[in-house]
Amino acid sequence: MKNCKKISAIAVLLALSSAGQAAVLNFDRESQAYPADNNPIAQNVKWFGPSLNSGNTVRRNEVNIDANFSGGTVFGGWTQSSVNVTDNELTVLDGAKVGSAIGGFNSNASAMYNMVTVKGQAQNVIGGYTTERGYARGNSVEIASNASVSDSVLGGYAQKAFADSNEVIVNGDVKGKVYGGFGSNGAQSNYVEINGTVGDASYAGYAQNGDVLYNSLILNSEAHALDVFGAYAKSGTAASNFITVNEGAEAKSVIGAKSDNGDVSYNTVDVAGHAGKIVGGESAGGKALNNSVTLNAGSLVSTNVIAGSGTTQAFGNQLRIKQGAEVSGNAYAGFSANGAAGYNYMEVNGSVASAAGGWSNTGSADFNYVNVLDDAKINGTVYGGRGEISASHNTILIKNASVSGDVYGGYGQKAQSNIVILSGKTDVDGTVFGGGNGNNAIDDYNIISAEGNVQVQSIEGFKVLKLTVNENNIKVSHDKEGVRNQYILEVSKHIDLKNKTLVVASHKVDPKQDIALLWSDGYIHTDDHTVVEGDNTFVFKRWTSKDSHDYENELGVEDIVNDDDFIEETVISPQARTLSKAALSSTALIKQGADFIIEDAKSAALRSLEGRNGTALFAAVSGSYFNYDGDSDFSLRGYHLAAGSSFKSDNLMWSLFAETGIGSASLKEGADVDTDISYAGLGALVDYSFNNGMYADAAVRFGYIKTDFDAVYEEDQADFVSRGFYGSIQAGGGYRFAVNDFTKADIYIRYLGLYETSDRFGLNNKDSDNMSIDPRFAHAVRAGGEFNFKLNACVSLSAGAALERSFGSSVETYVNGYALDKEDLDGTSYIGSLGLDFALKDYPDFALSSDLHAVTGDRDGLAVSLAAIYKF
Repeated sequence: MKNCKKISAIAVLLALSSAGQAAVLNFDRESQAYPADNNPIAQNVKWFGPSLNSGNTVRRNEVNIDANFSGGTVFGGWTQSSVNVTDNELTVLDGAKVGSAIGGFNSNASAMYNMVTVKGQAQNVIGGYTTERGYARGNSVEIASNASVSDSVLGGYAQKAFADSNEVIVNGDVKGKVYGGFGSNGAQSNYVEINGTVGDASYAGYAQNGDVLYNSLILNSEAHALDVFGAYAKSGTAASNFITVNEGAEAKSVIGAKSDNGDVSYNTVDVAGHAGKIVGGESAGGKALNNSVTLNAGSLVSTNVIAGSGTTQAFGNQLRIKQGAEVSGNAYAGFSANGAAGYNYMEVNGSVASAAGGWSNTGSADFNYVNVLDDAKINGTVYGGRGEISASHNTILIKNASVSGDVYGGYGQKAQSNIVILSGKTDVDGTVFGGGNGNNAIDDYNIISAEGNVQVQSIEGFKVLKLTVNENNIKVSHDKEGVRNQYILEVSKHIDLKNKTLVVASHKVDPKQDIALLWSDGYIHTDDHTVVEGDNTFVFKRWTSKDSHDYENELGVEDIVNDDDFIEETVISPQARTLSKAALSSTALIKQGADFIIEDAKSAALRSLEGRNGTALFAAVSGSYFNYDGDSDFSLRGYHLAAGSSFKSDNLMWSLFAETGIGSASLKEGADVDTDISYAGLGALVDYSFNNGMYADAAVRFGYIKTDFDAVYEEDQADFVSRGFYGSIQAGGGYRFAVNDFTKADIYIRYLGLYETSDRFGLNNKDSDNMSIDPRFAHAVRAGGEFNFKLNACVSLSAGAALERSFGSSVETYVNGYALDKEDLDGTSYIGSLGLDFALKDYPDFALSSDLHAVTGDRDGLAVSLAAIYKF
């Protein structure tokens, strides 16, 4: 009975608190306070706020505090029931003092859209506060410009739930911490704006167990803060959080997002003010992925800046230090203590102590990219990637900038395939290493490239040294101390080119000019493994040193080209194969079209007119995909269409047809190449049957063909359109006979000859190369047999096998008159075929046929065709 009364009492309380009128309450003397024993949050302090006597305690109440109540707690709205507390307003007026100011409190449900404004003083401020399963959502707190808070400020506080879309604006002074949203299970889309002063840490979003997402924090001009976080998660993911530090603002540290055990990703920090330390995303136990930091003009960082710091991995992070920004410490795009640091990007236009694209204390730092540009100043060392185990495939570009220390493309026990590019007016006071580990140089496929007028102390750790010539490098004097020549690369120490390759790119100037190429204050050493090359994409000159030689101060073009110390040869690059294969692929497409005509279109016409004289119209389409696995390795996808008329008179069947086709070739040469081919033409085919079962057949085709080529190489691109005419002839014979009343057989041998006209065109590449193609021929002989099984008057099946040998199909191509490597279709293939012919019983003059050809050997792939025939 007592329980029934208690339940009834609670029901009445809920009804009254929900349905009562909203109250406007003014608290101006402490005697209005309620006793501590019924404080809604069980604090042993007096409190004030809405009560059942004043209306409802739940929603749309307005409470104004204008008294000294520094030992008490004030509420805008509250409940201990399962009803949400919403839309209450609490104001601590100028001159007033309170202990805790809570806009809305709920011990069983959510606290939403409550607002607290502090114009006086408070110890703690909470916009919306829940202790059980309810959300803290959409609550807001504003600390006015002359107000102060001696402890903490929370926009939304959910002890066992989620805090989202809460807001805190600090215009005054907060001694303690600031939280936009504090959620046990996550914090999302919370916002903090600081215009005043915060003496402890600030968090837009904070979560103990869940994820922190889409939170943002802004420090405006004249703001002063200690440690600011876009978001912080103890065990969850921190993603897509944002911090802005505007000009005139200052913070001890700025962290876009941090997680103790989870991953941090896509967090952003944008700074124009001052900070002690900056990190875009920091994970103490997980990965840092795709975080970004931008330091704008006027920003100042007194220690280090890191775009992404992850214990197990730092991947895809980006750091930009713009002109006018200054970092007194080190800059890292990606930093990992125990894992890999890869694919991170850094761009420096300002000033830093040292810079690293990727840094791993115990792992690898590969595929990172660093740009140091336009009057940037590095006071220490630049690393593309530094890893304890490996630092490979990193790239550094230093253009019109200065470096006081060393430069490492890759720094690690293994450092290969790194690239260091020095451009414009660039000075490096230390050593430039393509790859190295401390002072130990590693040559392994590393490249150092220079263009402009670059001055360094020394160069080490490279397999290739590339020098790009421009107009400023043409000599104006033969006396270095007179009118100063602008050497591409000037090195204070000796230059060791032993067992190395020097690449000279001179397509920007006349190579016959006297060029200020390479200068050393000491000697330039070569040996019989030193190679000098041009950088032309397809055909280039190569000079190989005959023996060891020491050049004092200078190695010039004349020392290489006009000196007996070097042996000259012309070299065809591997990329040139793409040009020859593109020419060959058009021949392959024409051959596919020829096979389609003689095998599928002719067979359909023969079957449709079998046993009767007459005329038939036919249309046939084919799709195919083939890999050519011989010496010329490429693949070709083709589509063919033919339409025409067939005529039969006694033993003679002949056809006239029009054809067209398109194809796309994959040339498999490590470049991004699009090769599209199209053709259109006319043709005729004939089949004559002798009375003894022997027969002869032939086909003739001719037409127009176009090849559209577009390629992007590592350091160049090229395109061309080749147009020409083609022709083909096929001739063969065989023996057709009946095995029984339902089965017929065909044994045959056939020759195919192809021809394409020559062409000449420009390649539209950096070297303005010209290409020519000789007339192309191709030949093939095929021998095989086929069985046809007539199932009934409407349906028949066929199956066959053949052996084909292609020969004499090489393509001869030239670039600037130099013959490229020949490519061909020669090889042996084995073909298996299946066919289906059927006619509709009610429409005997209409028939369909389909064929499937499977090919293996030096040519692998499938071709499928469909033909429609109408007899009349």
